Amino acid sequence: MTIRSCSLDDLESVFLINKEIYGNDCYPKVVIRQFYDCFSDNIKIAIENKKIIGFSINGMTSNSNEGWILSLGVSEGFRHYGIGTKLLLKSIEELKKGGAKVIKLTAHPDNTGIRLYKKIGFKIKRKYKDYYGDNEERLLMSYSISDKILIQ
Repeated sequence: MTIRSCSLDDLESVFLINKEIYGNDCYPKVVIRQFYDCFSDNIKIAIENKKIIGFSINGMTSNSNEGWILSLGVSEGFRHYGIGTKLLLKSIEELKKGGAKVIKLTAHPDNTGIRLYKKIGFKIKRKYKDYYGDNEERLLMSYSISDKILIQ
């Protein structure tokens, strides 16, 4: 398995994995494209046997030392092989290179990825009842670059 930067030709696969994981709550294609236009260096894809099997989308906030993991996902048949961990560690590395001192993400309280985020060292900072609107719960999680990564 390799991780590399996303190209324009890879966006359809990124969208399809995003839709597989998040269903109707996935980012629309237009948003994935806008992420690419704004953060192309910070979109990474995981490839196995020439097939895209996972992705991470990251960005830096303006006028801040804050990085965000906007989306991270691994296709169903490729989970539990450490691919999500590798994508997350690559995201942290890239955001750190970009000047991030703190990295944040949001996740639904039922998101199984929360275990991974906690293993790496992310901490729950706040619970929002209506993050995206009525009854759209999310946990805000944060990782300080000065913290030691708990697993490699």
